[in-house]
Amino acid sequence: MRKVFFLLLLVVMAVLTAHADVIPDMKFRRLDTRHGLSHSQVNCIFRDSRGFVWFGTAYGLNRYDGYRVKTFYSNVRDTTTMRDNFTDRIQEAWDGKLWMKQNMNYSIYDPKTELFERNATRQLSRIGIVGGLEYVFIDKQKHFWIKIYEKGFYYYNPSGRSMTNVRLGYGKGEFNPTYGMSSAVDYGDKMLMVTFNGELVCLDGKAGRSCGRTSGYANTADRRTRTTACIAMPTAPSGSLPVVIYIYMYPRRSGGMLRWPS
Repeated sequence: MRKVFFLLLLVVMAVLTAHADVIPDMKFRRLDTRHGLSHSQVNCIFRDSRGFVWFGTAYGLNRYDGYRVKTFYSNVRDTTTMRDNFTDRIQEAWDGKLWMKQNMNYSIYDPKTELFERNATRQLSRIGIVGGLEYVFIDKQKHFWIKIYEKGFYYYNPSGRSMTNVRLGYGKGEFNPTYGMSSAVDYGDKMLMVTFNGELVCLDGKAGRSCGRTSGYANTADRRTRTTACIAMPTAPSGSLPVVIYIYMYPRRSGGMLRWPS
């Protein structure tokens, strides 16, 4: 484990050193509640295609244009506002709309109208996906990976309007129905995801199948407690390079590294 950590540290230092002469002078500005943020707890930061920087906080969604902050709040009496004030993930779809993960739900922001759609399942039903929505991941090619509780994973390519389904099951190429999805990241034209118990699973959307898994770090998890995991890894554009994934397990507050392919 220490060898892997020091290897990663050396790689990062080498990259920074190699690019030190091309990094321009950078200026930093402090942005907090005194400057317009709605809450000091920032759960996520996202820069959209129009240049706006979004801050998902524990209370309110903030949009920063470089000069001022505009805040969006949920209003139970107004169905064109967000479903919740807590936002923990922001993603941008092919049409410029922003998908906000808010606890167990999703709200969709339309930049043209600056209004929100609270019912994400209504949006998904328009492309033929019906069922209880668990998780949405939008990759860098703007392809959708959608986990439906009863039906497994849907992979949707909006440009070609093609869709495949990775079915639930215990057979080869199927997605284990006991897996709860914690986080995901691109792996070439595939997706790597971490389950709540620390398993690492690779999905091939085009083929509509699960293409591998490893439970290396899950073996050290305390199965008597409800543990969740988050993932941090470098991008592998080709989907063939070995990558090292850091998984942090909480509330156990411990971490470990997995290598993919294992």
